[in-house]
Amino acid sequence: MTSGGGHASDEAWAKATRIARELDRIIDGAAPVREAVVRAASELRLSTRQVYNYLARYREERRVSSLLPRTSGTRKSRISLAVESIIAMTLREMWLRPEQPDLAPIVEEIEPQMAAFHAVNDAITPILAEVSKVVPRLARYQTRFETALDGIAAGDRDMVAHPMKDSYHTVWFELHEELIRLSGRVRTE
Repeated sequence: MTSGGGHASDEAWAKATRIARELDRIIDGAAPVREAVVRAASELRLSTRQVYNYLARYREERRVSSLLPRTSGTRKSRISLAVESIIAMTLREMWLRPEQPDLAPIVEEIEPQMAAFHAVNDAITPILAEVSKVVPRLARYQTRFETALDGIAAGDRDMVAHPMKDSYHTVWFELHEELIRLSGRVRTE
C-alpha cells in the first residue's frame, strides 16, 4: 500500500524489496559504510545520495514499506496492525537489550499469538480443500501455510511476515491475489 491509502504496485514492492536487501547488507555488513553504500548504489543503479536517503528511512524500523514511493498521508502496512504490534513489542522487550536472551523465552512469549495463526489455519483448511476441488493448483497453499506455521512454531519469526521468505503473510497475500484474479476482478491502484 502507498502512504496515501492506495495499493503499491507489485513493481514498487519488488523494487523496495531489492533496495531493502542491499540496505540490510550495509547495516549488517562488516565493510565500511561508505564502501558498502557505493557498492549498493552501483548494484541498484542509484546515486550514493539516494542510497543514503533510503538508508535513513529504512534503518529505524527495517520495514520494506518504508521504501515505497512516498505520497501524502500515513503509509499503510501489508500486515495487520495487530501482528505488527506483537512483533514490535516483542522485539522491543526481548531483543533491544544489551544482552539478547535465549530464543526459548521469546517463543513462550509468542505462543499465545500462535493460537490465532492456528485458528486462521483451521478455518481456512476446509475452505481451501473445497476450492481446490474446482481449482486444483490452490491445494499447494495449504502446504505452504503449514510450512510457515511450522517455521513460526520453531522460532523463525521471519515466517510471520518476511518479503524474502515464504512467510505466512506472503502465502496469504499470494492466495488473496490469486483469488482476486480467479474472480475476474483486478486490484485497483
